[in-house]
Amino acid sequence: MRLTRGFFKRKLFVFGLSLFASVALISTGFAVWAMSRDANSEDNGNVGAGLIVEGQLKIEDLILSKDVIMFEPTEDDTSGRVRNDGKNFESLSITVTAKVSPVSYLGSLKVFLCVPQGVLDAIEEGYISCNTILSDAIILDGSDLVSGGYSITLLDSEKLLDTYTLNVTLEFGWGSKFGNMNPGLYYDADPSGILVSDNDVVTELENFRATLYGYISEFNEDGSNRSEVINNHKNDILDFTVYVSATVN
Repeated sequence: MRLTRGFFKRKLFVFGLSLFASVALISTGFAVWAMSRDANSEDNGNVGAGLIVEGQLKIEDLILSKDVIMFEPTEDDTSGRVRNDGKNFESLSITVTAKVSPVSYLGSLKVFLCVPQGVLDAIEEGYISCNTILSDAIILDGSDLVSGGYSITLLDSEKLLDTYTLNVTLEFGWGSKFGNMNPGLYYDADPSGILVSDNDVVTELENFRATLYGYISEFNEDGSNRSEVINNHKNDILDFTVYVSATVN
């Protein structure tokens, strides 16, 4: 992502963090993280998928539909103060699919999304939102990941099947601090966002990333160490895990 001053016709900042080739930037306002396409694959992504299965139940073909989620400007946002960098674009949702059998043994079926505490903090602060029930999150033993999710209720007709096909979309969105819209639109087109000064736009986006990655508390009150802290965390990544849990009846 980049912010530009229209009058000077020059780039001011570049925002974005690549998982595989991090670039040293002045500041980073948005985050990129990858999700593994296959639950059994071993790659360099920072999101995995796991199974919690009981008894005679089977969960097969667990797949995540996309390999990337990005809090970035939209692909068609190529003008204004906040715009894309030509490489990273908004991508906020994935679909989880799997086959569960035999249905006759299925007591409960749940999908959990495990996220770092900073993601919950960013939701609490109004930077982002999520359709998964993260408010009931629990801290996983020996980890800084927190988990929230929801139960799948089968229809009566589905209970008669041998195999149930799970299909759930996990989706992030933008929060109230950005008018519930992409910041690239909010700061360039929304009546309230337009009134925000260039300096305040940069500060808010820096605070967003710092909240998301969990280092917001490291900033001095007078802002004297802001650049140093941001530089120290420019290569941070976020770890996410999607779990599908099936228990017997």
